[in-house]
Amino acid sequence: MRFWNLFWGFERGLAAIVAGSALFLIIGITVLSVIGRYFFHVDIIPGSYNIIERIIFPILVFAAIPIAHREGIFPRFELIAVNLPPFLNKIIGLIVLTVELAIYGIVFYFCFTFLLRAVESGRSIQIGTDVFPMSPILAIIVLAFGLVAIEALRLVYRDVQNPVSYTHLRAHETDSY
Repeated sequence: MRFWNLFWGFERGLAAIVAGSALFLIIGITVLSVIGRYFFHVDIIPGSYNIIERIIFPILVFAAIPIAHREGIFPRFELIAVNLPPFLNKIIGLIVLTVELAIYGIVFYFCFTFLLRAVESGRSIQIGTDVFPMSPILAIIVLAFGLVAIEALRLVYRDVQNPVSYTHLRAHETDSY
């Protein structure tokens, strides 16, 4: 249980610190850009739109995905199975979780191989006249899908071990922190 508490703490920290900082940066860059454009008739941060669109926004979204998945914010097919008998509810829940695990595992694999190729080739993003490496952004994407795949694996294991059907509940509703 100590491992999962550390794991969930890391997910919360990733969402709070990384995604929160990214949101703060988006707000700050947007405000500075508007002030510069309307008051000084100059672009204070050149390429601010591209910085937000290509760097900060993907970091914001992908840093928040693991906690959103764990908290049950994503729509789930098994929500319609709540009124079924417990055995069918458990079967549907296991099938849904297994499909989720497979999808997140496949996405993780392809993102990871793309990250490796991007690092090898020095893949970069051009913003204005500057060029920035793409690998830190890709690393956050790989980390996000890896965390979600681990959480899905834990949920499958939990539901296989548990004789009572809790598949319609998320991790925070059945596990203690």
